[in-house]
Amino acid sequence: MGSSDGGVSGAAGAANNYVLVKNASGQWVPSSAIAALGPHQHATGDIVGLAAVVNAAVAAVVGAAPTTLDTVAEVAAALGNNPNFATTILALLGEKAAKTDVYTKAEVDALSAVPIGTVIDVYGNGTSAIPGYVKVVSGLEITAALPELRAFGLANGWAVNGSGNPVMPSGDALFKRGWKSGQTRDAGRTFGSVQEDAFQGHIHTTPGNNSGSFAYLNPSLGDGALYKQVNSSAPVTDGVNGAPRVAAETRPANMTVTYYIKAYGAAVDAGTLAAAQVLNDVTDARARIAVLERKFSSNPLTPTLGGLVQAPHGFGVKPTFYEAYAVCTSPEFNFQVDNEIRVTTNHIGSTAGYGVMVWADATNIYGRIGNTAIGLTFNLSTGVAITLTLTSWKIVLRAKP
Repeated sequence: MGSSDGGVSGAAGAANNYVLVKNASGQWVPSSAIAALGPHQHATGDIVGLAAVVNAAVAAVVGAAPTTLDTVAEVAAALGNNPNFATTILALLGEKAAKTDVYTKAEVDALSAVPIGTVIDVYGNGTSAIPGYVKVVSGLEITAALPELRAFGLANGWAVNGSGNPVMPSGDALFKRGWKSGQTRDAGRTFGSVQEDAFQGHIHTTPGNNSGSFAYLNPSLGDGALYKQVNSSAPVTDGVNGAPRVAAETRPANMTVTYYIKAYGAAVDAGTLAAAQVLNDVTDARARIAVLERKFSSNPLTPTLGGLVQAPHGFGVKPTFYEAYAVCTSPEFNFQVDNEIRVTTNHIGSTAGYGVMVWADATNIYGRIGNTAIGLTFNLSTGVAITLTLTSWKIVLRAKP
């Protein structure tokens, strides 16, 4: 052994706590205790404290086992304790359900479909068709092109035309109201009937003070009789709710929509549907044209100088065009019976008035006759100025919406 390392090879470079181990050559060399021991086994009792640690871990596992085992037992019972569980499940998955246990496509479609005859309102102007629906057009004839809607209309009280086809009830610009046979509210109605706007019946009371009224003695009613006259005026604000809104009808605040009716649910030939839509559009166009072509002409009305003639036009709104005609009722100034002259307010002097002043509201068209003559015109043959006489002429009032 050398003097520098006490005769142990490598002792000077060994780490603290190393041990001496004799190697295969018979030399003593430093080594860690673990490396010096090499692979080996120990009895549990030879390792201090190991038995206590292992026993505690085993006790914890065994303590939880009953709950875990109960759960497994419950699952097994639910599965019928089937030892071939996987095979059984695969077999069940391969089976088909009984037809009586499921809905067919037709049954599902029927449950989810909108019933024929259902009316919906759409926020649109009606130029685009909705699958399954046609636009509600008053008087539209429902032919065999739409068999389901035709059958519905025939079975539900629609009016029938000369061809035996139902026609759509009137619904233009109208609110819908529920109806049943024998109803007590608004009694006497029939299905599809139309009502004009109306107020609930009421009366007015006279003011209790002199505001807007006056009184005077009226001898014709007897001594001491007091006659009270109440003045009327245009509607004015109550100071709370703003200026009164006055129109040709009584109505709530509203917004326009387009009504559609469910017309078919099953598959229908596309050509048939296209033809039905064309018919729908043509009928709609005819209805619109009829409104544009609608006009009113009164019966001949007897005029008086300075007097008023009037006639109800039936449009429900104020006309956009109105005028008066003088119609010859007996020959005069070479005019013959039924000759017509359009008359206007053609002359107003300081005291003399000639012609007819025409105006209209949502109900009537009016004509105020001049205080001198119906009008100024010319002799039909000579061109000499003449005035139309009351004995040979009457007034016809005409208007368009």
